[in-house]
Amino acid sequence: MANPGGVMVSYFEWVQNIQVFMWDEEKVNRELKTYMTRASNIVMII
Repeated sequence: MANPGGVMVSYFEWVQNIQVFMWDEEKVNRELKTYMTRASNIVMII
């Protein structure tokens, strides 16, 4: 679970570029926390 955080932030940047929209740092961190928490919970269940 160490590397996916960087990959997710790269994905967020890609999404922002497509939408021609900028997220602030708080939004990026909030979204990253949401997705990483969800992924961690799934991994711990398996």
